[in-house]
Amino acid sequence: MKLSPQTFLLVLFPFISFANVDMVMGDAAQDELIISWAYGNSAYAGKYSSTEFTQVVSKPGMDAGAVTIATDAAEEKHILFVPYTGYGSGNNEIISYSYSDFAYESTYYLYDQEHQRIGFVKTEDERWDALLGHSGITFCSSVTQLRMWQYSYSISVDGTLTQTGEGTWNKNYYGSECDGYSIYPAMMVGPVVCPGGNVLIGTSFGYNSSSSQWLVNHTLMFDPDSSDLLCYTIGEDWDPNLAGVMGLGCSSDTDMILLYADNTGEVNWSTFTAFSPVPESTEILPWDFPELDDPVAFTSTFELPGMLMVWYRDGEIRCRHWDGEWNNFDYFVAYSSYPPDLEEIAVCADTDGYWVAWLPGTASEPEVVFVNSDNVTGMDDRENTSIESGVFISPVANPACGYLSVEISGTASGVITVFDLSGRTVLESVIPGEGISSLGELPASGIYFIRLHHSTGVVSCKVISI
Repeated sequence: MKLSPQTFLLVLFPFISFANVDMVMGDAAQDELIISWAYGNSAYAGKYSSTEFTQVVSKPGMDAGAVTIATDAAEEKHILFVPYTGYGSGNNEIISYSYSDFAYESTYYLYDQEHQRIGFVKTEDERWDALLGHSGITFCSSVTQLRMWQYSYSISVDGTLTQTGEGTWNKNYYGSECDGYSIYPAMMVGPVVCPGGNVLIGTSFGYNSSSSQWLVNHTLMFDPDSSDLLCYTIGEDWDPNLAGVMGLGCSSDTDMILLYADNTGEVNWSTFTAFSPVPESTEILPWDFPELDDPVAFTSTFELPGMLMVWYRDGEIRCRHWDGEWNNFDYFVAYSSYPPDLEEIAVCADTDGYWVAWLPGTASEPEVVFVNSDNVTGMDDRENTSIESGVFISPVANPACGYLSVEISGTASGVITVFDLSGRTVLESVIPGEGISSLGELPASGIYFIRLHHSTGVVSCKVISI
């Protein structure tokens, strides 16, 4: 359904959330990633390896994108890239490129789709070479319609896509005049594929006006064998300022986890079985962060055990690991003085760790950090951490001229670790308590992150060496 000239609607977005950083693991032997992002008035996709982006392509006039990898019958890889506007403005396209050199191959047009969010399943299946999820809201004078799509595709040796299946779900909200309302975009997390083969997505949308507010959260399960798209309603008539979906992930040993905020602003996490959109269990997240307005991402690789939840808060990128239970500490990933917007953070799983990418507010391309799995797995003996712990650490001189000293207050003792942008530890020291501690000489000029593990949590800061 499209807007006609007679049904013009002013649409406002209180919090814009697009898939502005998306990532999939490429050639694992070369630690190669395929990453998409948006900057300025264009969407980009490129390879990331050895601390730099290469073979970057762009699409002007777009402000979001999604990427994945598809393998043809000859076992050749292709990169699929969807640049889009995120405002439900009509047609978009899937562009295929050869994996080896990012050479253009073909374009598949997504006709007449008004969508606010697009996402690829990151795992291939014998029933598809690529699977794409859409969410969108369409409007007219008397109906607000939430629409969800799941489309599967096959890919030929020359990169041509052919649609092989679909699942579509609509929900009409009759009697709600759209004029004068502030319409919230159709948020979407996922899609992710579970070990049983079905695909789960989460979505939420709503409106507010001077008289009422409402938001609806859904989970939808797609069965590629039957093209069914089954819906479970998490909550209706919820205030969109307090509630909404946040993140969705999957792994080989725990099917799926959905993170969302409810109508009280509490952040919940639900686990799902392989064949049902109804949560197996739902609990309140046992820590203060992330909150609804924190950029958050999950890994979605059902071939590997466990999953990583990564989020941004108060200048820091942090993570927690799930493998049947949550570990009991936040792991500090990096310091980022310019916060990413919602959905401008992504994470993917490698065999020995996790890659985290985010787009700082002033950057033209994402920053990327590798997190070794040994640093985040296991319950550990550290207590539950809080970003606001009352403990402070700062470099004595910043920039530092090679030799690093730090000043600590608010704790009796702890362990300081200094690591570079790649996540490699360069200095480590046990400190006795408050005061100034000398840590040693930094190996080269550049940016380093300082992390202090103390008795009640973790604090961190950044230093530049010249």
